[in-house]
Amino acid sequence: MALLWGCGTTCDRVAAADARFFAGAMQCASLSASDTVTVRRRLAGASQCNARLPKCTPADLQRLDAYARCLEAAPACLGGNERAAAEAYTRCDIERLIVTEPNTGQALTFECEAGFR
Repeated sequence: MALLWGCGTTCDRVAAADARFFAGAMQCASLSASDTVTVRRRLAGASQCNARLPKCTPADLQRLDAYARCLEAAPACLGGNERAAAEAYTRCDIERLIVTEPNTGQALTFECEAGFR
C-alpha cells in the first residue's frame, strides 16, 4: 500500500523533492561566524525506499506523505539562501527521524525507516 501522488509513490515524491532541494550538489551548508548548518543528501533515488514501502504501516505512510510535503515546500539550496534552505530541510528530517520512541505512533517503524538508510 503506497501513497500515490500524480504518477509516483511517496518515495518518488521524496526523491524528486530531494533532487530539487540539492540542485545537483551532495550537501547544503550555511556557514557563519557563530555556527554552521550542513545537511547532506542521503537518498540517491526512490528505488530503495520503494522496495521498503510494503513494510510500512498506514501510520508510516502518513508520516512519509507529510515528509514529502515538507521537502516539497522547502526552498532549494541555491546561492544566497543556504541558511533558510538548510534549516527547512533539517526541520523536515527531524520530523522523519523521530524514531527513539517506538510504539508511540510518532515515528516511522524500523522496517520502514530502513528505506532511507
